[in-house]
Amino acid sequence: MAARIIKKFVFVDGKVGRALLGQSDVYTSRMTEFDLVCKSGLAGTSDAATVTEERYLEHAAGSVEDWEREQVKDLVEALESLEWEERLELDLLPAEQEHVPVILTNGQEESNASYTRNGAIVLSRAMVERKPKPLNFLLAHEYFHTLSSHSPHIRPAMYRRLGFYPLREEQDLRPHISPLLSRQCITNPDCPFDKDCFFLGDGTCVVPLLMTNDVNFHKRAVGTYWMNLVSQEYCTVPISSPVHPQYQPPSSSSSSSSSSSSSSSFSSSNPSTCSNSFSETSSITTLLRSSGTEGFLSDHPPVNTRYMLTHPEEITAENFGLLLMGRVDECPYPGIILEQRDLMQAALAQGTPVQGSSS
Repeated sequence: MAARIIKKFVFVDGKVGRALLGQSDVYTSRMTEFDLVCKSGLAGTSDAATVTEERYLEHAAGSVEDWEREQVKDLVEALESLEWEERLELDLLPAEQEHVPVILTNGQEESNASYTRNGAIVLSRAMVERKPKPLNFLLAHEYFHTLSSHSPHIRPAMYRRLGFYPLREEQDLRPHISPLLSRQCITNPDCPFDKDCFFLGDGTCVVPLLMTNDVNFHKRAVGTYWMNLVSQEYCTVPISSPVHPQYQPPSSSSSSSSSSSSSSSFSSSNPSTCSNSFSETSSITTLLRSSGTEGFLSDHPPVNTRYMLTHPEEITAENFGLLLMGRVDECPYPGIILEQRDLMQAALAQGTPVQGSSS
């Protein structure tokens, strides 16, 4: 049975990879000024002011390489080492997701990061060849992103188990951020939208944002390695009752904190400054800095690894990787991993969103 899953992974040649990465998609259409300038390798050059999505797509396609036999061998062995049959009901995985293309690049399009686009897993040469090689965890993590993208109805319950809720009106926060601040936003190809929130102990509703704090990033001669400019930040949601009504948090306790709260805590901590809807919201101009917020870390969503990204998609992909590695019992929150697995499989079985516990 596991062999059937492993055969889904197709290590495509350069021609196919270039075609996939050269296509516009949701991720590239949402790229910010930082994304376009730095991910195209044009920061610090005279072309930084005129870079476009088309320029990035050309750059990304040009980064694709052909696989070497030894590289593929290592990756197949990594896939075979995962505990597919022991940890998952494999019959529930969508049969219509027939293939998962795996693309090799030189890493210059995404700073050597691994990611997914258009249903394909993209691995940099540096990531594939680094030692030691935790390739099995990496592949499990990225496979979850392709599964989540193919079957997005698995997300609400899994995210909710982490204490994340979809924003009201299913809005994306990015368009409501001021132009000066949004240019510093960094788009994650695995989860390009900013529309899931969690609550601090004082009831403040926040959305995690990937940012750069360097307003002069376009002048930095960083080449294609821009990761040292990245920072995980948080933005307060400036509307009352911000959560989608289908997924309201419980009134008795915060989903990401064990402390008691009244139902009124699940709105902005300063209701007098809130709008009633996103359409009435003025441009967001400030961020909530975790370093300056008392008790912020204790309110943080429960995480089982040290991965810096706190988007629920990334936390869930980390948990999925730990599950397939058989490392659940080593984690600080083993129950969450198993509950997310069960919620995912229930959603796949039903084909519709499943409300999950947020206790």
